[in-house]
Amino acid sequence: MAYESGITPMNSSSSSLRLARTFLRSFSRIKSRRPTTAASRSAFELRRRSRRIKIAAYSSMARVAGPQRTWARALLFKLNTRARHRTSMRRRCSTMPSAYPDDHVGKLRRLVPGGDGMDVCTLLEETADYIHCLSAQVKVMNAIAHHLSKN
Repeated sequence: MAYESGITPMNSSSSSLRLARTFLRSFSRIKSRRPTTAASRSAFELRRRSRRIKIAAYSSMARVAGPQRTWARALLFKLNTRARHRTSMRRRCSTMPSAYPDDHVGKLRRLVPGGDGMDVCTLLEETADYIHCLSAQVKVMNAIAHHLSKN
């Protein structure tokens, strides 16, 4: 079905393409920062680079999902504040008591970013969208790894 304007309706493949484009843009910035010294092979540098890749993957996923999703806003907020307040957040989280009962909803609230402020119906909707975006992220990263392994 052809559209006269050239614009096709949004579907899962177009969001996967936007995710891939956004992630590759972020990934290329990380790749360009690579040091050329022997220190680049150290365990610390490998952990640092893998953390940057993880942050790039999550932030691109949240940006593609958009601000209408609570989990995306919470994830971006978490990534932005973690960079600024890394040590103070570690101390605060280690001293906080568990805020949720040990039931299934409580476990789900801990897994979904921003889930602690949602009612159960909204939490389930946000969880479904979060899982959909995570699966798209896995497909994009598998495609990138497959492409790089062929070269």
